Amino acid sequence: QVRAERHEDLEPAPLASAKLRPVAAKHKDLAPLSQVVLPEERDRTIVSALLLRASDRIQRIYKRRVLRNPDLSGKLTVRFLVDPTGRVVDTQVIENELRDPELAKGVCETIRGLTFPPVQEKTGPEFFRQTFLFQGV
Repeated sequence: QVRAERHEDLEPAPLASAKLRPVAAKHKDLAPLSQVVLPEERDRTIVSALLLRASDRIQRIYKRRVLRNPDLSGKLTVRFLVDPTGRVVDTQVIENELRDPELAKGVCETIRGLTFPPVQEKTGPEFFRQTFLFQGV
């Protein structure tokens, strides 16, 4: 069941602002799984940080495609659906100025491979929209 469609346009955040530094936890500090309370909303800063990390792979895909077409540049906008477990269950290109289906496919596959932090089941699936700007290398 999908609730009212909610889109979030995301601007990549610098990783430093995401505060994703791992902290070692001692076994005695860990709560039993039955006591873990998931957040009701997905933290947009972390979503942006994960997309920023994926941008290296997307850039490599672009560099391979630009070898075949040196004039390849423009905007690609992808909408993706994240379920409460954090899995990306759908991606869709909603704008493609590039006219390069292989690049669009690679970007969608990269996004589908991401796993986001889980949220409470009642939150339901969430839509996000990300625009990528590609300019000659």
